[in-house]
Amino acid sequence: FVGKVALPVEIKSDLPVLLKPKAALAFSLAVHELATNAAKYGALSVPGGRVHVDWHAEQRNGDVLLVLRWRETGGPAVSEPTHRGFGLTLIEKCLNYELGGTVQLGFPAEGVTCTIVVPRDQLAEVAACPTLPALPAQVGRDDLPATVKGKRVLVVEDNALLATLVVRQLKMMGASAVGPVARLDVATELAETAEIDIALLDVDLDGTMIWPAADCLLRRGIPFLFATGYQASLVVPERFRDCPVMAKPFKSGELQEALARLL
Repeated sequence: FVGKVALPVEIKSDLPVLLKPKAALAFSLAVHELATNAAKYGALSVPGGRVHVDWHAEQRNGDVLLVLRWRETGGPAVSEPTHRGFGLTLIEKCLNYELGGTVQLGFPAEGVTCTIVVPRDQLAEVAACPTLPALPAQVGRDDLPATVKGKRVLVVEDNALLATLVVRQLKMMGASAVGPVARLDVATELAETAEIDIALLDVDLDGTMIWPAADCLLRRGIPFLFATGYQASLVVPERFRDCPVMAKPFKSGELQEALARLL
């Protein structure tokens, strides 16, 4: 439901699934793109159109896989596109690259289909997914100490799509991005020498922790914000326990308010 209006989306599954943070981000981007396309051109663009979503576990070659199926019906007649735009590239390439899974897009006349297959190693156990801590106590918009307009923000993020989105969000806020960068050595160098006002730091750069760069910022007195899909209390060292943490994925408004609070 969105507000009080029921969307014509049918979801069927008795299998509860928890995804690891990187998988959750990749999934959310892909499903967002599928839904956007359906609303603009597909089943959700006309009265009577529907989207059917289901998922199940499947065993192949001795491994357990998660299979999610998206199927549109009742929309305008579909034909296969002559070229792949950003949205289709996102769906097809992102999940393959990020998760080591497979994506099959279909374009039968009755509606777009998409089958996403994800390996078991991208699924999380229930015990491994405690609730993420929230940001420090929220303050009202009128109480924000500053805006980020005109500020230089160091962006450290190892996910190319998320980094691109963050840079785009900063531009809309009137701020400028320094970076983005995905490697610790480059991030540390910028943290030591770059002219920056504030920083957004991905905690885990493909298995390498961001702490040396954060130490540099701490010495320079530059405020920074951690971003992570993990539970902060389990990964953040004691010396950074007072630093704010944002849970991924996050919305533009959440990022803007978090950066403004730091300033």
